[in-house]
Amino acid sequence: MTSKIFFFKILKALKKAFLIFLGLLLVYFLLAFLLSFCSTKPEQIRCESETRVYLLTNGIHLDIVLHRDQVEKIYRDQIKDAENFEYLAFGWGDKGFYLETPTWAELKLSTAFKAVLWKSPTAMHVTKYPVRRKDFVEINLCEKQLQQLKAFIFETFEKDAEDLFKEIPDSGYTPRDHFYEAKGSYNAILTCNQWVNNALKAAQVKTAIWSPTDHGVLYHRK
Repeated sequence: MTSKIFFFKILKALKKAFLIFLGLLLVYFLLAFLLSFCSTKPEQIRCESETRVYLLTNGIHLDIVLHRDQVEKIYRDQIKDAENFEYLAFGWGDKGFYLETPTWAELKLSTAFKAVLWKSPTAMHVTKYPVRRKDFVEINLCEKQLQQLKAFIFETFEKDAEDLFKEIPDSGYTPRDHFYEAKGSYNAILTCNQWVNNALKAAQVKTAIWSPTDHGVLYHRK
């Protein structure tokens, strides 16, 4: 009898924990939906000339794309073959997810849950493109905004004692991309797309208040 009562208590506790988890999940997605469509109100900047940067999505993950000439030589020299490509795309994310999931077909549930539910180490993914792609999403910036955007991006790189990027050995999906150690921890609140959203906020660009998905960020570029 005692063991039966204990079993039902455990079952009741598990049911309660499951309902709490579902409730938190519902709140998370509701806030993500609402705050993705609520825009920031950055200070208006008057500029004499504009420059153009881009966003690129694979349908889930966003990168920020800069023309090679917009990247200072001190940084280009630390990115393999950067001088041979026109565009450099920067994306921040969970290190384990990046390195263990070269394609979506290789995604493991354990990797996904670890990335979302635990604070985990991060990496910067740099991809090079020879020409401008048709799916690049344009953003026009003043020079001041461009400098703020770049400062945010390059401050995210983890650097060694000589202030150089720390490349992750033998990483990259193709000869055109490489991974570097990055600052910060990935979690359900600070996702790869929210990193891009924060970068746009730093550059005083109108964007979502909070958007863990690419859709919320791209919505404000329409």
